[in-house]
Amino acid sequence: MTRLSEEEKQHLKYQIYRFRYDDPWISNKKVAKLLDRSISTINRYAKQAEERGIILNPSLKLKPHPQFKAALLSFENKYKALDELKACKEIRFICLYHGDWDFRVTYDAPIDFTEIPGHIKTVADGVVGPGISPKVEYISWERCFEFMEHFLEEKEVQKSEFDHRLCVPEWDEEDWKLYYYFLPDVRKSFKELREETPISWRKYQEWKKNLKAYCTVTTGFFPEGYLGYNDMTLCCQTRYEKYIADLFSLMPTSSLFFRIGEYFLANIFIPKEYDKLPRVYDVIFQLLDRGIISDYRDGYGVIAWWNYKDALLGK
Repeated sequence: MTRLSEEEKQHLKYQIYRFRYDDPWISNKKVAKLLDRSISTINRYAKQAEERGIILNPSLKLKPHPQFKAALLSFENKYKALDELKACKEIRFICLYHGDWDFRVTYDAPIDFTEIPGHIKTVADGVVGPGISPKVEYISWERCFEFMEHFLEEKEVQKSEFDHRLCVPEWDEEDWKLYYYFLPDVRKSFKELREETPISWRKYQEWKKNLKAYCTVTTGFFPEGYLGYNDMTLCCQTRYEKYIADLFSLMPTSSLFFRIGEYFLANIFIPKEYDKLPRVYDVIFQLLDRGIISDYRDGYGVIAWWNYKDALLGK
């Protein structure tokens, strides 16, 4: 059998990502058949891609829910504040940042951040969502910047926003247990959950069938591995959300777009080589100069922390 070149291996991993993007539950066996590859080959490179953070397994993003909110926060001492935030039972996710804010947090019950010692300001706060992560193309960074310049020159700018209507799932306690179990990875084994709680297979299938009415499913692709990139979040006010998402989705790494209250955020991943960052800022400055975005700021994610045990939603 002919050995795959490094480029062929990387492209194969991209193809696996592409199929999982279209169908989060697709089996490796089916991918092997569609690509005319052996199941052992697909298993090997799928596992390798997952372990190296090249493919992030499909995760759930709840559509805008009145009880599910997020905030960008600044403190006098971010490292002391981290322990204070971790102690808040209402908080489900924390990301520590360097930049124009110190933390992004998500929470599912009322919380007064001004009571947390060292609080300086709340940059943004409000209902979060929806989480949009368009499929990325298999291209180089040089080509991506060429495409972005062409996009800025040729693409008609029209006001366009994502659907931010509130959505409350018609879920019972078992549905919420399924949500929190599969939240980080919808490809997890249902059998393992069954060992913890007596949810029926039929219940699981019904929940999965209706899932996209209440959630978006995002799958990540990072050619050099997730940790090989700077995690950069752009925060602004705009009425051109789809335009911005289309623009930054030209990058060869997955991006995530969502709102926090009145602010639109783009979570992008760029190489750690210095020469790429000025080109990203050149794009941002063009958006500012043309009035497509305003009230701009940014930050770089450093550490993330999750707490979904004993979550309050649905109880």
